[in-house]
Amino acid sequence: GHPASGPAGEALATDALLLGSNRDNLLVMTSGTHGVELLCGSGCQTGQLETGRFDSILDRCSVLLLHALNPWGAAHRRRNTEDNVDLCRNFMDFTKPLPTNPAYEGLHETISQASVAEVEQLIADGFAQHGTRDFMNALMSGQYAYADGFSFGGQAPTWSNLTVSSLLAHFGDGFERVCIVDYHSGVGPYGYGSIVCLQEGDALAKTQRIFGDWVIAPREKTTGGPSNFYTVFGHAADGYLAALPNVDLSTVVLEYGTYSSEENLQAMISEHVARFGRDSNPANIEEQGAVVEALHHPADPEWRRAIWDRADHVIDQAIAGFDL
Repeated sequence: GHPASGPAGEALATDALLLGSNRDNLLVMTSGTHGVELLCGSGCQTGQLETGRFDSILDRCSVLLLHALNPWGAAHRRRNTEDNVDLCRNFMDFTKPLPTNPAYEGLHETISQASVAEVEQLIADGFAQHGTRDFMNALMSGQYAYADGFSFGGQAPTWSNLTVSSLLAHFGDGFERVCIVDYHSGVGPYGYGSIVCLQEGDALAKTQRIFGDWVIAPREKTTGGPSNFYTVFGHAADGYLAALPNVDLSTVVLEYGTYSSEENLQAMISEHVARFGRDSNPANIEEQGAVVEALHHPADPEWRRAIWDRADHVIDQAIAGFDL
């Protein structure tokens, strides 16, 4: 169980369920790394269990479902953890010097002093002064200097980091091949699930054989990755590799697109400012949390049908990949 509680004082937890007895191959499906993004992943995971999706594949692999890696963020409609950490910036070696982000440091005071009403202009000014890609990189690549700042990576492993790392090490030990699919939402074409791989070299090449040539590889050296995905420090994929050092591991993000990156950025900064800015109050926090939730889990039934179908497709690809 989680040491903190939900908004109504309810208990919080990360759930783990292992299906099957195959000891060669393990398919891992995780959800809720970015708190509020749990909704799409949880819907897929619970639906897959209810429909018996995995029953016919357990002769080819075991299946590990990890649900709500960041339960506090999900309950409080935030991407970040209870200590304001972006979990996908937290899988660092904290015994070594942490990265610096001078571009963010130049923006921090402006963001911390802003009101929600000023966020749209703040973003417009940032794009005009720095250019879209540099401004987005400054905000999204992570920073380790300001605990009340945007995209904070932490100063130590969070509860969620320690929990998922221990669960993977425990359940994944002894398997030859492991494929991890991490449900996310908020980036990419509306209703489409992009496969994003932070691995490089032979591991990336294998992932491309499994999931197709359209795999997005932000750390791929020759292209530098596409413009709307950013290379970050301390990604969960790095933590998964550290937790399972002795297996043939493919780890990917299944990133479901919702609305434009500008809309999502405005919602995330507005929610941050509602908590940490100069006019922080419970009503603002509640209002902005609802906006973040709606942008990461659209109510549109056609969107929800599309993510369900894509999840089914990706599971088929992952299972076939165990034979490559």
